[in-house]
Amino acid sequence: RVLATTAMANKWEGGSRPTILNITVPQVKKIKQPSKYYVYKLIVEWSNGHKETIYRRYSQFFDFQAKLHDLIHSLENTNGLLPELPGKVLFGRSQVHQVAEKRRVKIEEFCQVILVGFHSIQNLKP
Repeated sequence: RVLATTAMANKWEGGSRPTILNITVPQVKKIKQPSKYYVYKLIVEWSNGHKETIYRRYSQFFDFQAKLHDLIHSLENTNGLLPELPGKVLFGRSQVHQVAEKRRVKIEEFCQVILVGFHSIQNLKP
């Protein structure tokens, strides 16, 4: 986190804080060491022209979604505001990549909804 914060601070020097313009999830990748699991590749495009590639496990998205649901559902009239990510699934070995690919599509949709919501909140005037 310290490195990421330092890198972002360097990007902001001499200008305003950049905003995220777009997030795509173009790929799911199988990691084999130390154990087998999938990571999702995110490409984040910033308003200052920078692009970052970030890798996250599905469980990280699932946990983030749960935290957002807790926060948002504590407010009134917010049902259906966030898209649902698929739950944990029991599956056979032949279906693992298919499930990961379906999750990739849902993760990208989830990121887009979060991004649009964030921009809407930023544009609210007091």
